[in-house]
Amino acid sequence: MPVPYFYEPSLNIGVNQFTLSPETSKHCVQVLRMQEGANIDITNGMGAVFNATIQSAHKANSLVNIQRHQSIAPSKQKITLGISLLKNAVRLEWLFEKATEMGIHQIVPLICERTIHERFKMDRMQNILQSAMIQSQQAWLPLLCEPIALNTFMQQHKSIGKFNSALRTK
Repeated sequence: MPVPYFYEPSLNIGVNQFTLSPETSKHCVQVLRMQEGANIDITNGMGAVFNATIQSAHKANSLVNIQRHQSIAPSKQKITLGISLLKNAVRLEWLFEKATEMGIHQIVPLICERTIHERFKMDRMQNILQSAMIQSQQAWLPLLCEPIALNTFMQQHKSIGKFNSALRTK
């Protein structure tokens, strides 16, 4: 059975003991029924993966001992996905999940000329990215930007020449 994988953004290199967040503790102790002495892996979403052993299993604040850590280098390809907000939020959530699993660097929601659905739930999308990162056991959490206008996005990412020229012809 693989070692369970968790996300704790406040965990830093050099720490020997760490108290898991209430959400992670509850999932670890009540859902997975892990007990003292069990091994887990924890990432901080910034390239560090920690191998830890549960010292105190409590549903609100489990204490773990960090055995070792590993630093995973970021991908040399920093792919940014700019996607227009979709009317069907489920499809957008699915896309964010799959992009995270593939190791995308940054996601930029776009507000385009014909964007119908301008309401964007940042917290929900951030949770989807975190879940997808944990599920695919990645060490890097993609950056999720606030929605911006397409023209602003194109000015910020001028290396996409063919799209810039297509916008000028309109």
